[in-house]
Amino acid sequence: LQVARIISRKKEYAHWRLIKKDEPGWVSRFGDLTGIKDIHPPHHLEFLPYAMGRTTRSNQTDWWGSAGTDVQYGITSGTILNATINPDFGQVEADPARLNLSAYEEYFEERRPFFVEGASIFENNDYNFFYSRRIGRRPGRFALPDGSAELRRPEATTILGAAKIVGKTQGNTHFGIMEAVTAPEYARIEKVVDGKKVQSDHLIEPLTNYFVGRINQEVLKGNSRVGLIMTAVNRQASNHAYVGGLDWDLKFAKDRYQITGTLAASQSSHLETRKLGYLTHLEFDKRGGWWSGESSFRMLSPDFEMNDLGFRRRADMLEWDYALGAQKQQPFSIFRRAFLQLYGWQQWNYDNVNISRHLELWTSIRFKNYWDSFFLVDRNFESFSDDDVRRGGALIKDPANWSVSARLSTDTRKMIRLELNPAFAWNDDRQSYNYNLRLYLRVRPASNIEFSVGPSYGYRVKDAQWIKPIEKNLKKHYVYAELESRTLDFTTRANISFTPTLSLQFYLQPFITIGDYTNFKELVEPKSYQFKPYPLNENRDFHRRSLRGNTILRWEFRPGSTLFLVWSQSREAALESVRESDLEFRPLHRLGSSFTDEGKNIFLIKCRYWFGM
Repeated sequence: LQVARIISRKKEYAHWRLIKKDEPGWVSRFGDLTGIKDIHPPHHLEFLPYAMGRTTRSNQTDWWGSAGTDVQYGITSGTILNATINPDFGQVEADPARLNLSAYEEYFEERRPFFVEGASIFENNDYNFFYSRRIGRRPGRFALPDGSAELRRPEATTILGAAKIVGKTQGNTHFGIMEAVTAPEYARIEKVVDGKKVQSDHLIEPLTNYFVGRINQEVLKGNSRVGLIMTAVNRQASNHAYVGGLDWDLKFAKDRYQITGTLAASQSSHLETRKLGYLTHLEFDKRGGWWSGESSFRMLSPDFEMNDLGFRRRADMLEWDYALGAQKQQPFSIFRRAFLQLYGWQQWNYDNVNISRHLELWTSIRFKNYWDSFFLVDRNFESFSDDDVRRGGALIKDPANWSVSARLSTDTRKMIRLELNPAFAWNDDRQSYNYNLRLYLRVRPASNIEFSVGPSYGYRVKDAQWIKPIEKNLKKHYVYAELESRTLDFTTRANISFTPTLSLQFYLQPFITIGDYTNFKELVEPKSYQFKPYPLNENRDFHRRSLRGNTILRWEFRPGSTLFLVWSQSREAALESVRESDLEFRPLHRLGSSFTDEGKNIFLIKCRYWFGM
């Protein structure tokens, strides 16, 4: 048990069980509450049914309604069952728009309440074995038939139902189980058959069952733990995927020394093929006091696959990393506290090719006026990149480069808070470089009103941006081009609490990205960074705009019962044939155009009513 008093205006924290600034750990330092006995809590049963009506206005107006329910049941004082039938998350904020030209998918934060609550039990410190965004994702596992045109497809896979049980036993065993089922999804397609256009539904996502189970056992007087995790994805008439893992976090000498690690194996199958992979990770850490350090080693085999229900950008990797840091938690000079760390890592793939060598130095400082700063300088030594191999390309040399980033933010207690975040990177030959600038301004005129804007601008010149492989005259050509791109977004938020039960939330993100490809060329030979011109007569330039926004009025008309009024809009424009004039970067004009692009307006009314038993 811990009791804390936070005095925001003074940035003071008063603890019932004192935890010193230089002491590692948090929960392990809590006090004990004893002497409570003969208390038998009731088995609480709660229902939260909802009804929703929605209209979507774009080229045509669609009306749609649904209903479902959430159930919560207190099985014991430490074990809770949560279940949801036909859930809807229309009140959840939309994902931000991003530009991704890499070989890997983007990671998006989970915001859906059912998957956020109690999610910590499924976490691993180093690996995301359970990435709940896989459940209900945009459908698209099966490709469309050749020669067909897509007319429409669902934006998300329907979750028929989900349930989870999380809790803790008297023997200090933490556990969690979750199961979810998603419906098969179909795309509406059009195909020419015997000279006539024929429309039909084509299966693009099968009926799928997701399962994750997790156990954590406290050991060594509760300061350490050993855990097990298992995930399973079973698809109807399609491939299956399973992952099982053992992980540990052991602390010694008053939590100042730590040994962590993970062992995991995966099995994925498709038709007659089956892949088995493994993961090994061992790490030693020293925490607390004026200095800290760590060293770790990990191996992920080429066939290790956890992305059916987890998230990891790549396998086929061996990595060694190390760090040495120093800190001072007591005020000195103009500083309230300061931290400095030297961090480095090297990576190889299973062909023994060095794919990354980094060394970075960073410092984090809080000044006595409660301003915060961060500064990082990173040196990426020459190595090789196998990212394009995943797209049909070849191994290519990765030139040495530097990157520098910083952050300066003012006192978070003040009515106006400002944060500045610049970043720069450049290759040694200066042929590739980029810079990004982000500004964040938050204004809090009253305790119940908050406005913020977060514009960011990025400019990038890349000497060799991957295009595609071309097979010609029995020879494979790996085609690249020079790319100059600009990206701008202007994220705006507002939160207003009119009363403790009535609030308004606003989110808007205009986004624009423009890219100009020139000087198409091919790689002379693998493992080099030498090119020769290649005659590719294609217009690869891009001009993409989007506008994403939500306005949510939330009224808790009785305890536990809520009415949501939601206006959500999504507008997008991706020019198919980009002209020279489209590549002109006129920020105000381009952002303004995003408000008039074609898109969808969704108006939603959702009511949830609480029943307790």
